Formats: sequence, C-alpha cells, structure tokens
Amino acid sequence: MEEVQRLHYLLPGIADHVTSAEELRAHQQIAEAIGAGKADAAAQFMLDHLNEAARTLINGFSGT
Repeated sequence: MEEVQRLHYLLPGIADHVTSAEELRAHQQIAEAIGAGKADAAAQFMLDHLNEAARTLINGFSGT
C-alpha cells in the first residue's frame, strides 16, 4: 500500500485512472476468471491489465 501512496505523490495525475471504472472493471474481470477456474482468460486479463498499467505509468512520467 505504501508503494501506491508514493506513486500517487509522484504522479498525482494517475489517481483518477487508478479509481476509474475501466480499472475496476479490469480487476473484476481478473477475479471473475480466477473464480470460474478460467486460467487462460485470467492470465490474458492480467497481461492486458499490466500492459495498461505500464502505459499509464509511462504517460505519467513523460507528462503525456
């Protein structure tokens, strides 16, 4: 949790993304796939989520 708080301090612009409907939906998709025993789907949702998180961080650090 401390890492998330530090990140919000360094990149205040990403706070809206972290709590966005899109972000919450991504977490829900991952959890539902895991709960349904759909490992391949869960892995793909997680990969998509991590790629989006990386893009968000890169954009935040580059000011775009």
